Amino acid sequence: LKSLGNDFVFGFIQSIDSEKDPRNLMICFRLVTLITTYLDFKKYSEDLFDTIFCYFPITFRPPPDDVYGITAEDLKKALRSVLASTPVFGIFAMPSILEKLSSTSRNAKESAMDLIAASAPVYGYLVISPHIETLWDILSEEVFEADEHCQDLPLSAIHAVALSLTSKYESRVKLISLLTTSLKNILESTPKKTKTFSKILFSIASVSDSYVEIISESMPFFLLKLRQETDTEKRLAILDVLLSLFMANKSLTESSDKKLADTQTKPLESFVIPVFEAIKNIILSQNANLDLCACSINIIVEILSADLLSGYN
Repeated sequence: LKSLGNDFVFGFIQSIDSEKDPRNLMICFRLVTLITTYLDFKKYSEDLFDTIFCYFPITFRPPPDDVYGITAEDLKKALRSVLASTPVFGIFAMPSILEKLSSTSRNAKESAMDLIAASAPVYGYLVISPHIETLWDILSEEVFEADEHCQDLPLSAIHAVALSLTSKYESRVKLISLLTTSLKNILESTPKKTKTFSKILFSIASVSDSYVEIISESMPFFLLKLRQETDTEKRLAILDVLLSLFMANKSLTESSDKKLADTQTKPLESFVIPVFEAIKNIILSQNANLDLCACSINIIVEILSADLLSGYN
């Protein structure tokens, strides 16, 4: 097949065009993944992409008397796998993905988020960077609007977007700028929104030490807000933000992926003492709130677990 090269790819595209049988589609999707992995298909890359992407999102419903056992989820997984099989598809996919993200169809929107979660690290920063602001606006809004048990999908997509930008410092800074700007505004909003936002912060900070380091530049602001705020619920929400950051830091020190987690660096270490001082004041307060104390103790546990006190007596 390799000797046939583009001639085979062209013939393959023609042979699968407009295929509708789910059994054949499962085979076609697997074959396209093999093509993108082992053959030179770049001459017909857009044609190959168009032939496959026309099935996205999957809307298949098996008939009541179906005997083959192929489900919509089977087709979704197979299609997602092939669309995320090569960075070459990225430039063709992103405009359509963004369109689906803005769709009123829940299936289209969820399928688009699922595809981003799988494909963004494969497509890389060259494809993702131009769309950071749009992706941020849509995905973060999805987190806020979703019920708590439905937040995993947009959070996974945000994590994947952050992961795709790890090799480009300017892109990481741009994403963190969007995050910190939004967070500073949300800190003035409801505690519930701040608590939800802490999940977004974790999904990004847990990607790499470099994200933790950039986010930690806002630590003085967080600590100032914690000292100034008198409302218990808002103080608790700020502590949730700090807890998420320290949890992300610990998850990196425990990571087995040395490319993402440089365990020799501790970007939060310089903030340990100021955080301890703020927490001590909360715990030793005459009117100490149990929830505030519990969250403060959880932060201490994360600090100790990540060995952030090794540089102090």
